[in-house]
Amino acid sequence: MSRTLRVFGATALSLALLSPVAAHGDRWGDSDPAGDVEGSSWSPDPAPCGTDTPVDSTAVTNNDITHFAVRHTRRIVVITTRFRGLDRNLEQHVAMHVRTNLGGWWLDVDRFEDGPGKWRIFSFLAKEPDLPDPEELPDDACGIGVAVVGEGCRMERTLDFKRDLVRLAVPRKCLDNPRWVRGAVGAYGWVESDDPSSTETIHWDSWDDGVELSPWAPSFGPRVRATRPDTLPAPTSTREPAGVELRVFVRPGGIFRRR
Repeated sequence: MSRTLRVFGATALSLALLSPVAAHGDRWGDSDPAGDVEGSSWSPDPAPCGTDTPVDSTAVTNNDITHFAVRHTRRIVVITTRFRGLDRNLEQHVAMHVRTNLGGWWLDVDRFEDGPGKWRIFSFLAKEPDLPDPEELPDDACGIGVAVVGEGCRMERTLDFKRDLVRLAVPRKCLDNPRWVRGAVGAYGWVESDDPSSTETIHWDSWDDGVELSPWAPSFGPRVRATRPDTLPAPTSTREPAGVELRVFVRPGGIFRRR
């Protein structure tokens, strides 16, 4: 069974008149309640789409976001997500969405087991895919497939299990040197059954006290501008190669990502 990551979003986009967005200086952050992880168990029956059943995931700590922060300097954008309790023995995807005055971006930090006891960390940057409105999908369709191609960028990722945080530092030039950025984040993980024909359970959480800009993404925080001279070092991690492709399965109620 292919490993999948479901990004749960709203099934409809409500339109509202919004007040002007306040812009913040070079940093912004906000907390998120603990114990609000949601979950769903998936079964392949009945074919072809299967069935999702809600489960109680409030005890899950690995994906339980407690704080989300964005820092924007003249050279770098740093996105930091803190958790109730990271577990180095559990897989996790942290999906970050960035909107700027120039467009949208999709960033991932993924931790997964690539063989018994062998863990791999993967980071990814791509332009935000052009996804359909959920209402455009047929009622009887399981979904549609979309390919997302990485841009390639020298990002620096940090996974700190003592401080329970995941941090991604991205050069501004990889985001086309925007005037401002605003971010959204979700964390997702799953437990697969030993029996491929049986169910898998997916746990997810997101920072959700912002503004909805897409039915497929968590809510976004305020605009953060680069206003001060840069005091942060440039990212030093190995450049992620361009052209890496992630396949996305879009269906009513959410998005599945397949590696």
